[in-house]
Amino acid sequence: MKKRQISIILCFAVGTALMAGCGTQSEERKTGENTSSSGSKEASRDGDSIITGYTWMAENETDAMYYKDYEEKLGEVTKEMVPKDFSIGVVSMASSNDYWINLNQGVKERCQELGIEVAVEYVEGPTDYEQTLTNAETLYNAGYSAYIFSPENETCLEEITRKIVGEGYPVINAYCCEINDATCFIGSLDSETARMAADLAIELLDGKGTVAVAEGDVAAKLAQTRTNYFIDRIEKNSDIKVEEIPAQWNPTTARTMTTDLLTANPDVSFIWCNNDDLGLGVYEGLREANAIDDCYVVSMDGTKAGLSSVASGEVYATYWNNPKLIGRLSVDACVRAAVGQDIPRVVTTDVELVTKENVEDYLEK
Repeated sequence: MKKRQISIILCFAVGTALMAGCGTQSEERKTGENTSSSGSKEASRDGDSIITGYTWMAENETDAMYYKDYEEKLGEVTKEMVPKDFSIGVVSMASSNDYWINLNQGVKERCQELGIEVAVEYVEGPTDYEQTLTNAETLYNAGYSAYIFSPENETCLEEITRKIVGEGYPVINAYCCEINDATCFIGSLDSETARMAADLAIELLDGKGTVAVAEGDVAAKLAQTRTNYFIDRIEKNSDIKVEEIPAQWNPTTARTMTTDLLTANPDVSFIWCNNDDLGLGVYEGLREANAIDDCYVVSMDGTKAGLSSVASGEVYATYWNNPKLIGRLSVDACVRAAVGQDIPRVVTTDVELVTKENVEDYLEK
């Protein structure tokens, strides 16, 4: 085993405020000899992005594979492949959100199957970027063999990701916000989901009328992707007008702003929501505005609450991307990278439209 002395100073921006995080380590890393050949891969771009100000987008990466092709090419990850004393540290979004519960259940189940030690650190608030970094530093200082990061904002973990990957240890970016220097991003592409939602709106509204977008944190790539690709698709392919609801991931804010919007503009007949929680808030806002029969609500993530709202007819549809599968694939990617397999920079998974007609197929997944 290796010992290493590390002293790091990390600085990052959140909004207009500057925060600093520091971590010091002097202990044995929880793994056998590191044979990883993975490191920070150069970003490959193919065309212009709807999102500006970022050096890398998963959808533009040319070193990418669909997960079934990737597994067929590299073969199954077996317990015998796992290095001795291998361990994984996970930084995840809110433990109260069942999307992340399901993703991390996939992580834990796969770790149990492979005999891997795993620790999960949750961030309760989706915009608590300081805690996200603190959790990553805690795991880093504990000396895990590999890491799975799912941040809401990519900026807060960029420096520590670069540090870990630079030392030769894998960082797998399990969906959510894309981290520039992670070893591998695994998940569905939000840009594609947003386009699918826009196409659905155009179809349902016959290419005319008014739609709105209930947004998360507009300063972060995650919400920008889910919003901007939707708007771009609408504007390029229809005569539909677009309103915005800057809800900052807050369902209560979404409810209030939806009521205000529909009171001022009753022509809004489709609302695209950056996640299921916002969809539930938007529905309540429509109910208060007496507009639930006049407006489609479509969201994404496929949480239990979101799926239940589809089943009850409150929300028209949600998009589901199999979070347990993403969790399992992320564990396998940690092992693959650690033993020197050449894994792609991006591994894509499916996203599926769930409506009242097929929701029963997803409620137990």
